[in-house]
Amino acid sequence: MSVFGGPVFQPDDQVYRGVGLPSEYWKLIVFKEDGVLKARAFLLTQDLDQLRVALALDEFRVYQVSVGELEQRTQLDFDESIQTADDSSCLPPRFWCCTCSQSPRTRSASEEWF
Repeated sequence: MSVFGGPVFQPDDQVYRGVGLPSEYWKLIVFKEDGVLKARAFLLTQDLDQLRVALALDEFRVYQVSVGELEQRTQLDFDESIQTADDSSCLPPRFWCCTCSQSPRTRSASEEWF
């Protein structure tokens, strides 16, 4: 299993002491299941609107998205083998972008992610 991750920077990220604070982070988990390469992509978001009032940050919300959606939001290009290993097609639609009206797919803490 390999896990990759990082921030999703946006032009309107809040700045605190001269440093941009992204409200989203991404994770990409690549693993083998029964000898087959699989990839799962996630976005983690938090509401930073209260940051100026207090440094008590909101809990992260986790959304599973396709590898293609992750590439679009982060402006990263993952290897074709990871794109092919994306098994998000087994989940209901959950694309999350400014032009889409559907909400991302969320899971409770008790559900298995993979």
